[in-house]
Amino acid sequence: MMKNKTNLFITSIIASLMISCTGKQATPPNVILILADDQGWGATTVVMDKSVPESWSDFIRTPNLERLAARGIVFSGGYAPHSNCSPSRAAILTGKTPAKLHMTDIVDRHSEVLFEGNRLIPPPHVYGLDSADITIAELIKQEKPEYATAHFGKWHLASGGPELHGFDASHGETSNREGGKNPPEDPKKIFTITNDGMAWMETQVSEGRPFYLQLSHYATHLDIVSRLETREKVGRREERHLNRDLNYFNNHKTTKHEQISISWTCMDGIEPAGAELCSRTWKDHE
Repeated sequence: MMKNKTNLFITSIIASLMISCTGKQATPPNVILILADDQGWGATTVVMDKSVPESWSDFIRTPNLERLAARGIVFSGGYAPHSNCSPSRAAILTGKTPAKLHMTDIVDRHSEVLFEGNRLIPPPHVYGLDSADITIAELIKQEKPEYATAHFGKWHLASGGPELHGFDASHGETSNREGGKNPPEDPKKIFTITNDGMAWMETQVSEGRPFYLQLSHYATHLDIVSRLETREKVGRREERHLNRDLNYFNNHKTTKHEQISISWTCMDGIEPAGAELCSRTWKDHE
């Protein structure tokens, strides 16, 4: 059952597109998938399990996720297909488990401790997403060619990047490195990814095209960075549920609030094609 969840996720998206586009609904649905990197299960203000205090945080604040959750469904038992980046991304894109893909580690790590001196012989390393594996973008193009597709942010699957795997637009063959050493006002490129996604959506809306968009954030993967104003604000908060040391946040110049939730600030405004997409307000809603 567990190995089929990602495949069911992909199948459900395609099925919803097929039903809505062939039934009485006049406007084909737009699909937006926002993926955070190393996101904690209990590291938002959305309660995952009322019986588990650690399943939510009142220190890290994600009000936009709360509003989105209130309007939809929270799958609190969901999980990543793999403990590492590339296998999880490949599974999400293809609907196949990492085991089926033979992908057991990130695509650009081929040596060091995980590969040397093991008592067990590690499996052959996969260096990128196989072109023979059909992605959700390719399947959408195959079944519904009127759809536009885009992938902005972290790819980390090599093999030429998103545009060789069914996406019309992308940031190219990115990996972890693009998430580091960015301007202080754009930590982990959270604003670049969100703004590029919004600009692309507005273009599709103006052209009357339904779309599938994936926004893959580098946050909250190390290195953890943030704007100075956010660090100062978080440093004044009282902590409870996460039991974190405030000195950790100050010394490491970190806050996960804007990294986790900033991309969701526009979500309340996204409606079917032709409506207002969103207000460009990036401030905290507290």
